Amino acid sequence: KNLEEERKQALKFKELEKTVKQCKASILKKNIDEKTKKIDEVSKEVGKNTSYKDKLKEEISKVNKETLALELRTNEINQYIQKTTGFERESLNDEITELNVRVASERARQENFEKRLSENQFRKSSLNQNLKELESEVENLKRESPKISKRQSLLKEKKAELDKIEAEREQLFNARTEINSIKERVREKTKYLEKVSSESKLIFGQISRMSEELSSKSIDEAESEIKKIESKLQQLEAILDSNNNKKIEFGSKISVILSIIDRNNKVKESIPKKDICPICQTKLTESHKLHVITGAESKIKESQAQRLSLQSKIDEINSKNLEIKDSLKSLEDTLKRRNNELGVLRNIEDKKEIMKKLVEDEKQIKQEIEKLDQKQNFLSNKANHKDSIEEKYNKLFFEMQELSSRTDDNLDTTILYKEREIESVRNVLKSIDKDEIEIKSELGRMSEQISLDEKELEKKEADLEELSEKFQKLFDERTQIQEKIKDKNILLVNKQNALGRIDEIINNLRIDIARVSAEKESLDYEIKEFHGVEIIQGSVQFLQERMKKAEQTLATIGSVNMRALETYDAIKKEYEEIYKKVEQLEKERDQILAVIAEIDNKKKKTFMKTFKAINELFTRNFSQLSTKGRAFLEIENPENMFEGGINIAIKVAKGKYLDITSLSGGEKTLVALSLIFAIQEFNPYAFYILDEIDAALDKRNSELLANLLKKYIKTGQYIIISHNDSIISGADILYGVSMNNGISKTLSLEVKEV
Repeated sequence: KNLEEERKQALKFKELEKTVKQCKASILKKNIDEKTKKIDEVSKEVGKNTSYKDKLKEEISKVNKETLALELRTNEINQYIQKTTGFERESLNDEITELNVRVASERARQENFEKRLSENQFRKSSLNQNLKELESEVENLKRESPKISKRQSLLKEKKAELDKIEAEREQLFNARTEINSIKERVREKTKYLEKVSSESKLIFGQISRMSEELSSKSIDEAESEIKKIESKLQQLEAILDSNNNKKIEFGSKISVILSIIDRNNKVKESIPKKDICPICQTKLTESHKLHVITGAESKIKESQAQRLSLQSKIDEINSKNLEIKDSLKSLEDTLKRRNNELGVLRNIEDKKEIMKKLVEDEKQIKQEIEKLDQKQNFLSNKANHKDSIEEKYNKLFFEMQELSSRTDDNLDTTILYKEREIESVRNVLKSIDKDEIEIKSELGRMSEQISLDEKELEKKEADLEELSEKFQKLFDERTQIQEKIKDKNILLVNKQNALGRIDEIINNLRIDIARVSAEKESLDYEIKEFHGVEIIQGSVQFLQERMKKAEQTLATIGSVNMRALETYDAIKKEYEEIYKKVEQLEKERDQILAVIAEIDNKKKKTFMKTFKAINELFTRNFSQLSTKGRAFLEIENPENMFEGGINIAIKVAKGKYLDITSLSGGEKTLVALSLIFAIQEFNPYAFYILDEIDAALDKRNSELLANLLKKYIKTGQYIIISHNDSIISGADILYGVSMNNGISKTLSLEVKEV
């Protein structure tokens, strides 16, 4: 009884201590959960702000790219206006003026040629009329003077030669005309060549000036430099992010250290006022107090050193971050310059394409001029034969005059005069025809040239108008782009300010996470003392009140025999071991009984199966051996079959049974044999020995038994001792046994041989 009381007292003390620990652990757990929740909430806020920050960065990058593209476009417009406006407009105005003058001159010449053609046609008509009259007069005169016919024939021959030379003279004249046309075309081509060459030189000068200001010599080189700068920017930003993460990590460690310092300071301050050690929960002595205070001071000193080391690392990171930010600013400026250079290089490539086309045009024009010069030289060489042709022409002409002058009378003179007049008219007509051909050719060329010049003039005027519209559009586009750049810069400043604010918010949140994490780590460190202690549900206030009551109750309890728990537990343990053994034995007994029941059940099933099969065979066999009735087996105790035996019943009529004891000896033998053969058929053996089983049978029953034996002999070996002829006649082999002088002898006989 005393042990029970002491145990209860010890249990109460232990329960109160447990309650205090549970309350402390629960309060710490709640504080830890609260800190964890706070960390999760702040982390989510950091994640949310970080996503917003990344979005802002993407938007700032996009705005920077858009602004850069707009600035590049503005530079392109300014350069284009500056480099090309004056030259193109002046060139177009000069060309338009020149074309207007040329068209006006060509039109005046065209009118003169048309007027001249009209006059020639009128004159030709009049001369043709005169020619007809003169030819008629000459024909009349020739009829009057036959001598003239011979001279006329000779004159015709000379005239044919003269016509041939005249054709050559005409070819020379046409050659001179074509030479003049070629010279004019050469002058035009040369002038256009000078213009193309001037444009090429101008563009080459622009390319040279633009190239002098560039650090990159090609677009690929500029793009490669831009990629390198962007890669460096990414590396520096990654280093900056890594440094910031380290700062946060060091800040978190500093917060933990400050928490440790604060906790040890509290321990130092509270130790002199306490009787129980807050660390090991034992009673405090002076030496113990000194040990705890010394340990706390040592931890404070160590923590201060760690804090200073971490703060030094943070200062070092801040210094590196300033250098990285300066490098980032420098790289961003360089990137902007490289992007501008890339735009200039692309502009240079465009100008190179223009220059390439101009060079190709210049080459083509030179080839055309060379071909025209070759043709001109050929025609000039041909025209150099003019003097010899003129000499031949004059010689023939004088010969014709001499022939014509060979006449003595007035008639010949009149005919000669008329023929000369005809020849003169014909020459004039030829000259008019030639002049008409030249005029028409020149008019055709002039019409074609005027048409080309007018088309060129329309094109140049359209180009001038387009150029004016283009530059006006460029001015408008530049104004719009400048407005867009202004808006983009305002937007960029706003987004950068927002990014700065977000960075500040994220840093503050990360500081909060570090502070709360430090507080949580401190709580985690404290709760390790209560590992495995059950957590109690309830508010912090409820837990504090419950802990206070438990501590007060503990203070009122006197001395407690805690060994009573060990003694009680030892006795209880011994009891429980014995109790377990009893339970084990009962369990094993139940298992054995279950096995026995299962075996009995199987035995019963097997027995009933065998019983039914043998009963059916027994009934059948008896029916074959006896007509007395129907024989079958009965279980003496159906409820508990293994408690009783088996009876044989003979049913002779409806509802009438015979007791086996009332049967004769032969009938009993038949019943017994029916049962034996039923058992043999159900579970056959290798062989059977039957000793005079037919001793009590009459002849009829012996025959029935012999028939039954024949059936079973087929499925087994039977040795039968018998004196019955019916049985013997059914055997395969007969063995006879006799005794002579006390010695048994056997004689075997195959029945088939008998």
